[in-house]
Amino acid sequence: MDDFTVDPAALAGFELDLQDFGTNFSANAARLLAAVRLPPGSTGLMATLAPSFDNFRAAVSAAQRTDLTTIGHLGANVASAGTTYQSTDDLSAKAISAVGSDVLGGSAAGSSPAARGVSRFGGVQLPRLPEVPENPCTVRQVVDAAIAQIAVYDERFEEAIGVKPAADHLAGLVADWEALQAVGKRIGLLGTNDHITSENVVNGSTWLRSAWSGDASRTFGASADALGRSIAERGDVLDRAAKVVESGGACLERLAYNQAVGLTSAVLRPMTYFGATFPLGAWVPYIHRPIDQAMRSEIVSAADDLKKSAESRHSAMTAVVEAISRALEYTPGRTPPSFDEDDFRIEDRVAADPGVRKYGFGDNTWWEEGIDFVR
Repeated sequence: MDDFTVDPAALAGFELDLQDFGTNFSANAARLLAAVRLPPGSTGLMATLAPSFDNFRAAVSAAQRTDLTTIGHLGANVASAGTTYQSTDDLSAKAISAVGSDVLGGSAAGSSPAARGVSRFGGVQLPRLPEVPENPCTVRQVVDAAIAQIAVYDERFEEAIGVKPAADHLAGLVADWEALQAVGKRIGLLGTNDHITSENVVNGSTWLRSAWSGDASRTFGASADALGRSIAERGDVLDRAAKVVESGGACLERLAYNQAVGLTSAVLRPMTYFGATFPLGAWVPYIHRPIDQAMRSEIVSAADDLKKSAESRHSAMTAVVEAISRALEYTPGRTPPSFDEDDFRIEDRVAADPGVRKYGFGDNTWWEEGIDFVR
């Protein structure tokens, strides 16, 4: 026979506590998860992350629904235990009342449901987690300005070195890269929401079992502890994914900025030959024409440096995007994604002279250009 003790008030109270746990968890999760997405209209390299974010939201949402269902089952188990105990208690009270009536010749009152009371878990945490504001977005304007300024030289570079600086290395970067950092913070808050809910379930279950013993209590405790561990493990995964997304976003923001400023500075680099000063973009087609070898070497070297720098930044951005995509591959039970700060180290800003560049022949200025979007 199962020997047990139970405080009906604690059972009744923890049933209500579980409802509060689920409501708070669900409200925070729904609000935060809905905002884990790319800005509307994202294109280019950033848009390649859209399927990863879609899959992440779907997988995490499904896991959260499963947890809410389990919390509901725990509440039902507590309610069932309370009902079973109360039915037994009521029968005993009626029997005692009947005996008392026979002995005393009057009525003996049993305890009413209202008199039994409700005892609540005192360590509950039910915070409304904060909103994450969007970061000011300026890199898009920098990239747009760079494209507008150097696209005129694309055909010349393609003819000379097979690369269109604006079309190949900037057009795909027109995006609000700063938004990823805010998204990463929201994922971090989803992890916080999981940890809080796990603590509520585990600590609350421990409190309840101090007032409830027996086989049913042990079964309930095992189920509650398993749920708490599962939610906490997801919290660990989300914590790490948040670091990858937030750090990756900051890294991508700087790389996109440097790509725009670096390419513009390189394309507009003043070079002087035969008394004429023109940008590299104007001289570059001459590398395939009969010109002085020293002149050709200088132009080729400048064009190669431009190409190598652009390709290096493109590769770095692609690697970060792939790391973010991997971090968003959530499945229940997965280990936290890897995170190494060195993989997301923010490079120094490309130094570029924002001043006016004068082009022309001799002392005659034919046109001027400045990189006025440098910040």
